[in-house]
Amino acid sequence: MSTENKKKGFNWLAFIFSYAYYAGYGRIPKALALAVAACIPVVFIGVPLYAGFKANADLPIGEQAFSWPKAILFAVIGASLFSGAMSLIQFMKG
Repeated sequence: MSTENKKKGFNWLAFIFSYAYYAGYGRIPKALALAVAACIPVVFIGVPLYAGFKANADLPIGEQAFSWPKAILFAVIGASLFSGAMSLIQFMKG
């Protein structure tokens, strides 16, 4: 696969795991931003779409080892943020 083809296309793993996938490749600030953005209900669907379309260009896929501990940590952080945001919304609704 050439470098040009690598930079294009849709990345299904990034779509499914979005911020955890970015964290696994060491892009912690972007992973945190995506995790926080995923807590906003209107933006929620856009986060995995953005990650899926941009991951091939943004991440060093195949050039750098994937860090499972970082990915798992951010999966837990993201789930906690999302759970907290949904609880806050329910609390505010009354």
